[in-house]
Amino acid sequence: MRHSIWGRHPIHKGYLVSIDGEVFREERKDVMGRKLPSKYLSISVHKHGYTQVGLGYRPRKTANLVAETHLADTKTLYRCQVLHRNDMKADSRLENLYYGSYEDNLADAIRNNKRVYHVHENCDKAKWKSIRVYGKGIDKTFPNIKEAMKFIGVSASAVSQALKKKSKTGGYNVQIQNSEVA
Repeated sequence: MRHSIWGRHPIHKGYLVSIDGEVFREERKDVMGRKLPSKYLSISVHKHGYTQVGLGYRPRKTANLVAETHLADTKTLYRCQVLHRNDMKADSRLENLYYGSYEDNLADAIRNNKRVYHVHENCDKAKWKSIRVYGKGIDKTFPNIKEAMKFIGVSASAVSQALKKKSKTGGYNVQIQNSEVA
């Protein structure tokens, strides 16, 4: 095996995943009893820029495989996203990956001047940013973007654009604030 740190994937038995984003299949038998040799799986690039490998008949993102193998307990983080620190989708090295919420991903995109598409529910037990809405005699802090957009009465994309451009939406200023939720 190549020089790297490898770990057994907790769900996909017989597969080893390196901290560099490589996936290795151990020798095994298929359903017909034929011997399948051990090999490194070919990495392809998805149309959205993520690297992936084929596990059985299903492609899997290499970033998810690395995170599931090396980062944390997958049972507690099943609703979290695997995020890339440098926003490079094809960089699946362990040092570039972390679990976070949709709000964390949005904050990364804004920080790195990436296009922001939409916002979903936040992830439990994740560090994320609260949203401050102020103006028109109001100064309120909301636990997540979804609550802020309900209050303002605008779409998620309007809030995202206002955060990115540091402008007003619905007559209110919006701002990301650091906070931690247990």
